[in-house]
Amino acid sequence: MRFPHSGRIMYVRTYSFKEDQVRNQVLFRIPEEKGSIFVTDPFLQIYHEHGLTGLIFKEVWSSESAT
Repeated sequence: MRFPHSGRIMYVRTYSFKEDQVRNQVLFRIPEEKGSIFVTDPFLQIYHEHGLTGLIFKEVWSSESAT
């Protein structure tokens, strides 16, 4: 959704990433979401294996559902 007066992005309804560009990433950001940090499954695996706490994760995209 975009702001009508500037055309800048207000919020993202549905995320869609290019799998080949995020496949080897552990953490990444996108310009449209400056306050968000996106993580991939390898990050989540390490996070949980080490018993870390304090972060909240929300799945916004899955390569398994991407076509």
